[in-house]
Amino acid sequence: MVKRKDVLGCLPKPGKKIDIPTLMKKLEKKGIVTHTETKKVYRILDGLINENFLERLDNRNFRVIDLESMLDSLKIMIKKCEKNKTFSEWGSSSGFISNPIAEGVFFGIDEKTKLNDWQDLGFRILVERLASIFSAMQELLLSQDQIPDYSSQYTRELSLELLAYYLGQRAGDDHDGMVQSELILQIIKISKNIQKQNLMHIEEFEEFESYLKKIQSWKNLEPEYKKPKNKEQFGLAIIPGNYIINPDVGPERSILEKIQWAIEENKTPENITASLVTWYYYKDVISVLKKYEGYLTMDITKKVKDFYDRIENGFKVIYCLYDIAYCFQVIDGLKNKKLKVGFYDDCGKYVGKENTTGIFFISDGFFVTSDRPIGSMHFIRDAKQIKRKQFYESILAKTIDLLNKTFHKFGIDSCIRDAVFTCDIKLTISPNFKLDDFDWDVVLKEMGYQSAKNDLKHWENLGKKDAKNFVEKWLDRSS
Repeated sequence: MVKRKDVLGCLPKPGKKIDIPTLMKKLEKKGIVTHTETKKVYRILDGLINENFLERLDNRNFRVIDLESMLDSLKIMIKKCEKNKTFSEWGSSSGFISNPIAEGVFFGIDEKTKLNDWQDLGFRILVERLASIFSAMQELLLSQDQIPDYSSQYTRELSLELLAYYLGQRAGDDHDGMVQSELILQIIKISKNIQKQNLMHIEEFEEFESYLKKIQSWKNLEPEYKKPKNKEQFGLAIIPGNYIINPDVGPERSILEKIQWAIEENKTPENITASLVTWYYYKDVISVLKKYEGYLTMDITKKVKDFYDRIENGFKVIYCLYDIAYCFQVIDGLKNKKLKVGFYDDCGKYVGKENTTGIFFISDGFFVTSDRPIGSMHFIRDAKQIKRKQFYESILAKTIDLLNKTFHKFGIDSCIRDAVFTCDIKLTISPNFKLDDFDWDVVLKEMGYQSAKNDLKHWENLGKKDAKNFVEKWLDRSS
């Protein structure tokens, strides 16, 4: 009968792999096991996995754990903390939108652990420094520089940490760092020498001083000392932002987290839509909603998708209409010679056919020729380059064609209603849109609509009503 010691005698050295067929052959050669004892072998292997002797790679393959390997020790810690549900995820130092430069996991800490005010202050400061130092370390160790890059993040963080390194590790009577009280006093002295107006806004400096005062006040407290629980099981893993590790995922994770959190908090579809539109592009949100259809609450996600469709359609109509109006304006100006081909500065003064003034000119930024996702801010044309009439006639034809397709697909009534709705919900990215800005006789004639002008006011009122209802439910404090 096969025993635990028999299986152990057939396993390779620490860190090496073995598969079930190889293991069974070794046991059979020793005359230890028969085919009827396969289940017993699997039970022994399961026991060795639970004892952190083996790591299961898949149903057929295993690896002997190397206790001298930090990676294997980390795997053991992760397994323990997963089993006990004692881990907490973190992210800090957000970059564009919601992409943290570093994030990770604390092991040995329950995700539901509540921090009081002083703990929260310490956590926020330390974790932000942790993320910045990690990012600098990553840049330093992966650097291809032959000499240090003075403008690099590793130079910046090293400069900042030199002071902490000296005061914390090298100062003091025994070169083991200053005593706590003297350390705080030295930091306060240094802070008083900072030129407030040159280094930071006064509000931020006052916040910095308030942090110092809070930390200094801790010495007046006399808490009963309690040894940290499971200190030996506390661990930390740091990785770059998930969007770097899984670039194909894109913003999927953050969109999904935001939707799931909002559903758990009983937020309205209007509230969810408003928060998503502010940060995420249409194609990314719709992709997530389609992928998780049926997994997320159907009635809420359907309403979110419907709102997103309306806002997307509203953006498209608004941008097309303003591009049409702008093309009409420029073409008329070139025809009646009020405009000339060349450059105009931001005061409207003609510079000439060549830009010899060094003024920065914004590109035309037409919607139909742009690769910008809908929902991004449309270019404001201040400093302009006026091109030849044929250029604007081509843009005009393309834009009219796109708007015509949109009108035929959704109906001109829904399109105008969506445009007004998109503007009137007044999100931070809502464009300014007024029906009165357009010569509707000309626009509708170009679009092939002869009898729609009298209905514009009615469609506008419907759009405003929709927007009012949306905002009321979006801001509903009871939701």
